Amino acid sequence: MPIAAANAQGDASCCSEKALEYRKIMMPVQRALDMAYRAGICRLRSEHYFRTLSDSAMRYAMQESRRIGITNAEMSAADAAAKAILADEAKAAGNEDILKSCPHLARDPRLLQLDQLRSEILGNYH
Repeated sequence: MPIAAANAQGDASCCSEKALEYRKIMMPVQRALDMAYRAGICRLRSEHYFRTLSDSAMRYAMQESRRIGITNAEMSAADAAAKAILADEAKAAGNEDILKSCPHLARDPRLLQLDQLRSEILGNYH
């Protein structure tokens, strides 16, 4: 993990302890959404593909925020911090330019895992 991202993940200045717990839970979801977004930009997946995952992630985020007991403001701050971490990671990996990263994304096995997750969300109904 890049140093900047590691520092950002350990940085508690953005959030309360409960919001940091929420951010830790939601980081894999944020990574999946980022990949789905990039897949759409690269025309590897459809807009509906991203929307399905995004809607599901939003429901999950609301569920987790209620379970953990954080406010909407804390949830927003934690989500913003997570997005900053992803941006730092993309920059460190040289993936800031989405279009330049398309060939790599097309070969990324995590995209197939994301396809499987989406299929499960939809109950294997496309």
